[in-house]
Formats: sequence, structure tokens, C-alpha cells
Amino acid sequence: MKNFLGLLFFFLFCATANASPNDELINMAKNGYEEDLKDLLGRWDGGADINYQDADGNTALHYAAGNNSVGIMNIVMNAYPFSTGIKYNLKNKEGETAFYIAVRHCGDCVQVLLAQARSKIDIETGPITPLVAALVDRNDKIAEQLILAGANLDAKVTFSKGGEQPILILLAGYSELGRALNAYLKLNGKVNLRFDGQKTPIMVAADENMKLLLDHGALLNLRDADGNTALHLAAMDYGYDEFAQKRASERYVTLLSLGARTDLLNQKQHTAARILENRQRFFAGEKKLGKLLNGMHAMNPEANIYRADTYWTQIDFRNTDGNMTYVSIGYDLTALATTASAGMKANPSTLTFYMFGKYKYTASSQAEIDAVKEALDTLGKNGALLD
Repeated sequence: MKNFLGLLFFFLFCATANASPNDELINMAKNGYEEDLKDLLGRWDGGADINYQDADGNTALHYAAGNNSVGIMNIVMNAYPFSTGIKYNLKNKEGETAFYIAVRHCGDCVQVLLAQARSKIDIETGPITPLVAALVDRNDKIAEQLILAGANLDAKVTFSKGGEQPILILLAGYSELGRALNAYLKLNGKVNLRFDGQKTPIMVAADENMKLLLDHGALLNLRDADGNTALHLAAMDYGYDEFAQKRASERYVTLLSLGARTDLLNQKQHTAARILENRQRFFAGEKKLGKLLNGMHAMNPEANIYRADTYWTQIDFRNTDGNMTYVSIGYDLTALATTASAGMKANPSTLTFYMFGKYKYTASSQAEIDAVKEALDTLGKNGALLD
């Protein structure tokens, strides 16, 4: 056994002794061996390539940033003469630079890199830009540093369909990004610029950010491409679930308190108040219809009723006697159109109603059909406005 252990230690020693200076550099940076790294980089004959990339494409700086090791970062950046030739923008196989990794994992490393090598660092490079990474991570301090360092807030990133500008993420960042937003505004940030659909910062900003934007000159009652103001859009956000209703109502009240005008018409000639009122009426009616359907199903378990997560809901009612009243109501949330028709129709007759999800129910009597028709009336069958 002693002979075996002796051989094992001998081979391990040989393997370590035969490691190349580049392998030693990576190993020391990866494991935080600061004193050994100082010794290696302090030798003129050390032979290490400061820009050496391992099999994953990582350099010593990548590992320093990824391990939140500002000590290793400082040693590498200040190891003369090696430091004079550092290539700060090398990417690993994931497309990440050391600076990008620092933004995600080592705030102190970001400070060191910007303080000592700002002119040599591309602060726009990464799978997404470092600024977007900081904003998505809600890292207010680093986002502030990047904005003050000149990061581009207008270039679109591709992690969302069609791309999204960092400024949009910043505006929607709630109080978590207050320092970053203030930095943007102090640098004469544009508060009335236009995004897709002619949306303005006020229209997309989190509630907590609207007052700050107004204090810096944002205009509250500007219109988008459809003639909607921020107040119109808040009304349109009133949806089916209670969270959406609460959030939209609070935003609507906040905008009113800030001075939003209630008399403005959009291109469909609707005020924000009318939109909100009708959406409240519609979704209240939809809930009433849902309760009715559940009650009908409880009394008639054999009836076929189900809901699926689809954009539209279709409810088909078929009576077994072959003679049914036909009612069709379609709510087009996009085109702002509502149509309704009623009358007698031959076999097989159906009652169809469109809303969120999907329902089907087989009615057992004309009384059930009449009950549903009455519930539909609460939704504004003759032209309720949704948007």
C-alpha cells in the first residue's frame, strides 16, 4: 500500500511539474490562488500568455469575474509587463467577455475594469449587451455605472421578439432601477422620445417612474399611433384576472392624480373613461356567465363543458329537441369591433360566444339557453366596447 501511495504522489507531482505556464495561469485564476499567481506573473521567465484561453474559451480574467474575485482581477491587470498586452474583449464559447461576466457576477470587478481599462473595453459586447444584462438582473448600481460610462440605451437587443431597447427595460424597472433612471435623466435623457407604435416613455413607464419623468419634462397627454394617451392605455390594461384589474385601476388613478386629461378621444372616438367602464362591465359579465355555466354543469353533469387555454373561447349550446334559438356574439379585442345577431336557425342550431379560453356545453332545455342569453346581455350584447 505504501508503495502504491508513493507512486500516486510521484505521478501527481510529475503532472503538476509538467503543467504548462498557461495551464498554471488558468488553474490559479480559477481557484483563487493569489500568491501563486503573483509569483507566476512576477517572473520574467514565467512564460505564461496573459490572454491564454482554455478549452471553454475562458481567460484568467473570465475566471476572476465569474468567481467574484476582485483580488485575482487586480493581480492580472497590474502584472507588468503582461498587463500591457491584455485583450479585454476576448469571448469564450458562450460569447461572453470578461466584462460581461463581471456585470453578471462581480460588481467590484466592474468598477476595477472601468476605472483601469475603460478605453480598452467594449461595453456593448455579450450574448446581450452588459447594460441589458444589468437591467434584467435589476442591478441598479451596475446599470448606473454603465449608463454613466456611455452604454447605448437605444440599440435593440434580440432576446425578445423584434428586439427591445434597453431604455424600455429601464423605464419599466420600477423603483429597483431608480439610480439608473436618474443617471439617464441627468445625462439629458430624452423623456418624450417615441418607440414602436409612437409610444412615449410615460406610456410604458412603471407607475413609480412616471412622476420622475414628468419632473424632467415628459408630456403626459401625448398620443400614440392609434390616438391613445397613457390614460387610454391604462384603461385597456383592465383585464380578466383580479391582478390585471387592480394594477390597471391603480395606474388609471395615478395618471388622473398627475393631471391626465379625461376628455381626449382616440381614433375610434372613445375616451379613456368609456373604455374602462365598458371593460369593467364586460369582465364582470364574463364572470357572471362563468358562474352560470358552472351551476348548469353541476345540475347536469353529463353535459360537456370544458375550458382550454386558447385566445378565444367558443361556447356551443345544442338542445336535444333539434330546434334552438341561435345567438352569435363576437368580441374582437384588436379591431375594437363587436357584432351580435339573433334569430331562429335550423338543425343543428348553436349558441356561440367568444371570450378567453374555450368552453363547450350541451344544453338540456330551452330554459338553460334562455338563462345563458340573459347572462350574455350583461356583457353588452348590442355593442359593448372593449377597447
